[in-house]
Amino acid sequence: MVDVRHHIQCTSEVPNGHHQRLGHNLIQTTAAHLTSGLDLSKKSQHGVTWGEHHSTISPVAGTFYSSAVNNAFFNSVLYAYGSWSSEPLFIDGQSDTLYGDMFVEVRPGSASNFYQDDVANISSLNSTQQVLYSIGPLDIDANQVVEIRYNAAFDPAAGQTTVISKIVRATSPTATTGTTVQSALARRFHSNYVFSRIVQSTADKNGSTPLTGQYYNVVAYRTAGASTCPVMTTWGELEVIKR
Repeated sequence: MVDVRHHIQCTSEVPNGHHQRLGHNLIQTTAAHLTSGLDLSKKSQHGVTWGEHHSTISPVAGTFYSSAVNNAFFNSVLYAYGSWSSEPLFIDGQSDTLYGDMFVEVRPGSASNFYQDDVANISSLNSTQQVLYSIGPLDIDANQVVEIRYNAAFDPAAGQTTVISKIVRATSPTATTGTTVQSALARRFHSNYVFSRIVQSTADKNGSTPLTGQYYNVVAYRTAGASTCPVMTTWGELEVIKR
């Protein structure tokens, strides 16, 4: 089993009124220069506006290997794409002062300990709480630690939108309430960003009583702003790892 954690900072010299898009994904491949291979995280984009200047990304992803793999490279792939192309996005840290890093953890695992939902269960957000991603049913041992991380991309197609998301442990893949694993967090999205995204990582430690038939659900909804906020249904994922 392999976990990859990565964060990086970019500087955007986009002029007033314009935006740029920063795309990224994490891959396993066979050489340090390659930009395609096995996706550990799906490609995702988010917008950088003229007023932001600095932009950061912090994806986390992993996979389970049923057999040995030799000479693997884990690459963070970045690209700029958008309406403004006269100035690139500058990657910060090309000096002794770094503004990012990448961490790869290799550890024993089993097929029954790694789970992934890589297609969103809803196509747009509204004011009703809905389950965006769900993994289960899982049986969780006493005192077991479970890692939960997800990323999701959205297209706030009109105006300004406030998006809320949280993670709950429940007994149904459609439940929006249960044991709160991650408290609700609010993000303000705007159509100027073109695409916006959420990246979140947390953990859940069970008590002394084993649990059966559990689901980890990412719950998302919109509380204010424009009514149009499509979910990019193949641009995100939820991963659950039982330690």
